[in-house]
Amino acid sequence: MIAAFETSGAMVSLAVTRGDGQVYESSYPGLRQLATTLMPALLELCEQAGVRLRECEGAAASLGPGSFTGLRVGVAAANALALAVGCPLVGVPSLEVTAHSAVTDAPTLLCLSPHRRGSFYGQEFGKAGDGWVVAGEIEVGSVAEIVAASGMTEGVVCGPEDAREQWLSQGGAAGASIPFLVTYPSARILLALGVERRGQARPRFAVPLYVRGSQPEEKERAAPGGR
Repeated sequence: MIAAFETSGAMVSLAVTRGDGQVYESSYPGLRQLATTLMPALLELCEQAGVRLRECEGAAASLGPGSFTGLRVGVAAANALALAVGCPLVGVPSLEVTAHSAVTDAPTLLCLSPHRRGSFYGQEFGKAGDGWVVAGEIEVGSVAEIVAASGMTEGVVCGPEDAREQWLSQGGAAGASIPFLVTYPSARILLALGVERRGQARPRFAVPLYVRGSQPEEKERAAPGGR
């Protein structure tokens, strides 16, 4: 049995696979209650699949960038499971999970995750066979800033519905000509990427990928004498 935790956005996604390879996935919009719902949801999914947590042979966690609360809870749960049962843990950047979750024939993909107050995390990917490879650094900013940083003029933009709403409200000349594909990062895809990368895993520890600090951290840095 292998478990995957995708908690980088407002839509929580969990997946487990049985020894016969069958994958069970569960998704729900529950970020605000994540600390109290995540493990019960995983246990319910395990019951559906007919597996037990102590049988876990590997885990995968979405690392971010994304929701600070979601990443901290999801990565902590994955770390705790891996430590408890002694299994390897693989961390995968969330925008890569989003890219591999998108269904499109476009040669270029710009994946977005809402940051705060109209800004995004964004990263460009290029088509490689049936999958995607990273084609740019993670950027943070408005639609215009991320499009300018990526240099993207064609292809598809993807991300969750709230990112699409922000994209359309800001788009204008910067992004109006690029179609938007609503895509949520899937724990089923995360699980597949985790299995593929198990040989590259650190034994049992993952750290969230924070491109920028939380609001309290940024306020502290901006204050006189702040770090």
